[in-house]
Amino acid sequence: MTINLPRSSFASLLVEMHKSGTVLGTATAFIVERDAKRYLVTNRHVVRGEQQNALPLLPTELIVMQHVAGQLGQWTPRTETLHAEGEPRWYEHPRRPLEVDVAVLPLLNDAGIDVIGYDPWTTIRSLSAQLSEPLNIIGFPFGVTSGGALGIWVRGFISVWSTRRSQPKPQR
Repeated sequence: MTINLPRSSFASLLVEMHKSGTVLGTATAFIVERDAKRYLVTNRHVVRGEQQNALPLLPTELIVMQHVAGQLGQWTPRTETLHAEGEPRWYEHPRRPLEVDVAVLPLLNDAGIDVIGYDPWTTIRSLSAQLSEPLNIIGFPFGVTSGGALGIWVRGFISVWSTRRSQPKPQR
């Protein structure tokens, strides 16, 4: 029996945050390639160890479940350090790091893996969404997988638009 899975099932990667060999939590990430370099994209709060209603846990490394080269459906854990010489290795939004919860980490340990990535630089993609449209989210809630290191699919609907940025600032 053959089961066809969408590319995005394989593009979403399971990540564990670690400090001194202790697992602090799990997250979701994906890889993009640009100018022959690979980057892990995840949430900013993941690399900073920030949690709601708690003190930051400050991870020192991420363990990323990468695809073994030429063996789709087999994964290998790869360690990516978060700091070099005491400085963060990741990039954040240059002007709005607190508003944009995204971090981009250059990969150091990517030999012998297959990348099933997303291409945010494609010129043929268009993005539009309307209220009540369905959307799918792929991730690893509480580290749960749907088998191997495949993410869980959740389907939801767009129910509210944020109007925070479109509201005018009060005049003084």
